Amino acid sequence: MCRLMAFVGLEPMLLADVVLWPDRSIIKQSYDARERLGDPALPMHLRHGNLNGDGFGIGWFPNEAERRVQDPSPCVFTSITPAWNNQNLSRLSSKIMSPTIFAHVRAAYPGMPVSENNCHPFAAGRYLWMHNGVIGGFCEIKRELLSLLSDEAYNSVQSFHSDSAVSFAVFLHHLGCLSDLRTQQPPDVLLQAMEACIATIVHVQQKHGVTATSLLNFVVSDGNALVATRFVAPSTENAASLYYAEGSQFRRSEVPGSKTDHPSCAASSHPSGSSVFEESSYELTHCERGARVVVVASEPITGSSTDWVACPPNTALVVTTEKGGFKNVLRSPLNPLGLQQPREVAVCLEAISRGITVKSRQWVGPPPSHFYPAGVPPLMSGMDTWDNVALPGACEGLQPHFPYPSHSALTSSSRFSYSGGGGGGGLGLGNGRLSVAPHAHSGWDWEGQQQPLKRLVGHHGSVLCIAVDESQQLLHSSSVDCTIKTWSLVDNKCVGSVHAGMKPVTHIQMLRGWLLSSHGRRMRVWNWDSKDGLVCVHALRIGDSCGNIRCLLATSKGIVYLGCQDAMVRAFKLDMSAWKHKSAADGLELHTDATPVREPDFTTPASNGHVGVVNALVSSSDERFVISAGGDAMVRVWNSNDLTLVRTLRGHRGSVLCLLSIGSILVSSGRDNTIRVWDCELDWLCRSTLTGHKDDVHGLSVIARAGRPTCSSSNGAAGDVWGSGDSKKSSGTPPPPSHQQQQRGYNSSRCPYSCLMASASADGSVRLWSVANWVCLSVLAPLPLTPAYNPPWMATTNACASPPGSTNFTLNSQELSNLLSPSPHGVASQLQQQQQQQQQ
Repeated sequence: MCRLMAFVGLEPMLLADVVLWPDRSIIKQSYDARERLGDPALPMHLRHGNLNGDGFGIGWFPNEAERRVQDPSPCVFTSITPAWNNQNLSRLSSKIMSPTIFAHVRAAYPGMPVSENNCHPFAAGRYLWMHNGVIGGFCEIKRELLSLLSDEAYNSVQSFHSDSAVSFAVFLHHLGCLSDLRTQQPPDVLLQAMEACIATIVHVQQKHGVTATSLLNFVVSDGNALVATRFVAPSTENAASLYYAEGSQFRRSEVPGSKTDHPSCAASSHPSGSSVFEESSYELTHCERGARVVVVASEPITGSSTDWVACPPNTALVVTTEKGGFKNVLRSPLNPLGLQQPREVAVCLEAISRGITVKSRQWVGPPPSHFYPAGVPPLMSGMDTWDNVALPGACEGLQPHFPYPSHSALTSSSRFSYSGGGGGGGLGLGNGRLSVAPHAHSGWDWEGQQQPLKRLVGHHGSVLCIAVDESQQLLHSSSVDCTIKTWSLVDNKCVGSVHAGMKPVTHIQMLRGWLLSSHGRRMRVWNWDSKDGLVCVHALRIGDSCGNIRCLLATSKGIVYLGCQDAMVRAFKLDMSAWKHKSAADGLELHTDATPVREPDFTTPASNGHVGVVNALVSSSDERFVISAGGDAMVRVWNSNDLTLVRTLRGHRGSVLCLLSIGSILVSSGRDNTIRVWDCELDWLCRSTLTGHKDDVHGLSVIARAGRPTCSSSNGAAGDVWGSGDSKKSSGTPPPPSHQQQQRGYNSSRCPYSCLMASASADGSVRLWSVANWVCLSVLAPLPLTPAYNPPWMATTNACASPPGSTNFTLNSQELSNLLSPSPHGVASQLQQQQQQQQQ
């Protein structure tokens, strides 16, 4: 039994930061493996060993992209000495950088020779390969496996003394039947060849009557995509361990007393060159836009188990690269009895592969160096995007501001509009902010360079989500800095702050006066106390194998749905009556692991569920359906009572990031720069595809006319969005469903015409769309921080340049008031007149 580790990132990584220095690195596992399976067929001294000292190897791809095009073959360094005692490994690892890194420490089975030709990883063409496990009855089936190989596959492997090398040759044989070994192939082709390789081994074993256990944990990469498997045959046996983790960055933990800020400089200065002296704690950080680093390993290489997700047995992991370099992990079940690839996974991989060709760019160019106000430093190093605070959402009278938001948190109340943007480096300020602007009760005030009423400064990272408690006039905000801050809507001051945990607070939502939050593997319920602030009155923890919670949705039925990293949606029934009389003295301890793991009441089935991470959840207006959006480019509709699948909505090319429900209309947006409109009453037909944004569409919100409610929910925030002039909930009820609607099992109000939809994108722009006919009414581009200074590259306040083929309008208060007329004919008439005038 061996130990392996693979790193795939957007930016090149120092090999030592992955291979040598983490506190549970692959070097540490070479002499202190903790999860090796015991094999009763082995001698006693090998049956439960923790040593992997029969050689090691590292593999990497060239750092420069141009060089990878000219010569896509990887580089490999192997040795038969123990990894913990090889000075050349320490010297090379402290100098080499690569975006794709393989590392392997070997424990040879009896009969397997110890030589450099048998040390992993193996390289052929543009591919790296390594294996953890064993092929049962290898000596009995070796000859037939070799007889199946093509000449090209046979000549690509130097030695056939080990089962791992023969497995690689079988993989190359099936891949060579589909393509040239030096030509880059899409991820679905690599997955198909991997499945064929495993199926061939199992078929030959069955043919020869081999009943010994096979552990086939394979990892292969071409420098762009990666496929890893966790497979055991027979399936009733225990599979060898395999984990994966994803985040925005893999770095040394910022803990007090760290030895050096630049450990690579200190490594070469130590006389021994040993990695032990530079060992430290490493962590995976998280940002608001997505994962840029994926690590696959036999055992976690960091001390924090909350970063890692266990791969299910007989499952393949496919790591793909989306637009912008973001990494996506998909799961594919392995069926060794047939070569037929699951159709759903193939469709998802094809959609994501097509999405890579989508371009992304900012709406306007970066500012000149002299644009920064006096005393404000330039952009801090290490930031992925330019994040700032003012981003218009479901609001009136709010203009966007420089610089560019990479994620949006949008909401509105009866008095104010709120927008959340990224912090953590916007203009070098290093803190997240919120912007508040007053609603125009008589209409829409878009004239002049109106500034936000107040900027709420306090977060030290990007603001991920905001929720309004109108009953107590409070605004709650969550951030990647792991805190929840509470702001008073009366004087716009921060009245409370709580450190929710060790992971970013990914989502918050109000439910009957309580605040629900998700972070890591926990969901917490908070009660606001004017004296003690937020008090945790209930906590829920999911299992370690589920991964982190990415989104939550709470409904009025008292059911909370959690979208998890393991591609599952879990539902929990809550007893809210037990929370009513809890005070600060009854509050739960935040930083403790005493919260027991709770099993869900029902979950989405693995057979027809998502195969990628669940990014967003939303409910239909009548809460009969729960809709989920995943990293597999699919939107799935579930029955809210038992999470049985109702419909799968296809069309996006890339991860779906956001959902919005407006009456009988479902709106989805994603990494393919598009927005799709689905009609729930027409068998979930895609009515329109809205284009115009130049980068990921992360935020969707609805804008209602003053005094007119529109039933909607956005990104998991179930509830109603009300107009600016009415602070009380309307007593109006949706019209009764028609007979055809009842036959289809759907009951909701028709989508109102007197509302607009706002979409926020990572390109720094916000677009306003008419819900009546989905025409883009206006494009709002960033404004300078100083109104007196208007650079020539910056768009004006009221008229922003639109890309070719799109419609742009200059709107004032009266025009917007007319466009929001409740009559659909009035909307169409106004739009037609505007278009005719612009054409003239």
